[in-house]
Amino acid sequence: MAILSEYEEDKKPTNPSSSTGKPFNAVLDPSNPLGFLETVFDFVSRESDLFKSDYGVRDVTDLVRRVKEKVDKEERKTKEKERVKAEKEKEKVKAEKRAKDESQASTSAEAAAASEETKEGKRG
Repeated sequence: MAILSEYEEDKKPTNPSSSTGKPFNAVLDPSNPLGFLETVFDFVSRESDLFKSDYGVRDVTDLVRRVKEKVDKEERKTKEKERVKAEKEKEKVKAEKRAKDESQASTSAEAAAASEETKEGKRG
């Protein structure tokens, strides 16, 4: 059985070593993404100890490499989709041309047969 009381305990942080987030505000100019990144890295270097060791630099470098690989992968997927789409369109055009040629050929054959029948009718 639980006992309820009107007494509230002071809430203390569960982890006293945890830090609060620092506000950061910047605007990305698509024509100057490196300027944005420089602002980010300046902020991070002032507000944390990320760049005080070579491990931080290595971690940032690894992060950039992973992002680049992701972008390259997406680009390859997009190009492959475009290639497949172009190939399907090319096949569709070929099929339409083939159908048109066959239709013209059968029309020509029918016309020739009708002409031949007409000639035979005049002979007989």
